[in-house]
Amino acid sequence: MRTYILCFLCIICLLGQLSAQSSKKRTTELGLNVTTTLAGFFNSGGETAIDPYIISLKTGRKNRFFRMGATFNISNSRPLDFTTSIVTKEQDYNIRLGFERRIPITERFRMHWGIDGIVQYTFESTESRFSSSVPVILKSQSIGGGGGPVMGIAFVINERMYLSTEAAMYGIYTTGRVEAAGIDGVERQNPVSFTLSPMIPNSLYFNFSF
Repeated sequence: MRTYILCFLCIICLLGQLSAQSSKKRTTELGLNVTTTLAGFFNSGGETAIDPYIISLKTGRKNRFFRMGATFNISNSRPLDFTTSIVTKEQDYNIRLGFERRIPITERFRMHWGIDGIVQYTFESTESRFSSSVPVILKSQSIGGGGGPVMGIAFVINERMYLSTEAAMYGIYTTGRVEAAGIDGVERQNPVSFTLSPMIPNSLYFNFSF
């Protein structure tokens, strides 16, 4: 499997070199977060904290670009046995919108800085039924928003491909609702939280220009 991954990355770099034939500057860029792939290749069983956004889209002119990042997770399960039935549902959406300004350093290297806005939504539901008893249902949902500054660096392979990584400081305010229903009735809570999360540059993106 690791051999296939390495061959795939080599093919991508080769295609990028062959496609660099036009001197026209591109204004739309697609980035793929390959941190997990590289961690699995170089780090045998190690754990690495990664940027949560699996895809990045940027558009702009010259050195000013609008940027968007997104990731999501949807999971439904219904394991059954003779006495217990547990149904779980999970949904998680995370969207990032922002702006970045690029500053050339050398022919191959450049840095960028900017600011992002963050929107998050999470929903979880668990229903447990034991034999013929009243089912116990636990639901929680939350929505969060915030943002913060970003700063990164990029290595330019050619005019259609580059590698990038960045650091950020995000502050997120989250409000939600938790509901538990069972034989004792229904209980509700409305939790509120604020987190300030620094993110070191430990994620690598392959970026392609079109």
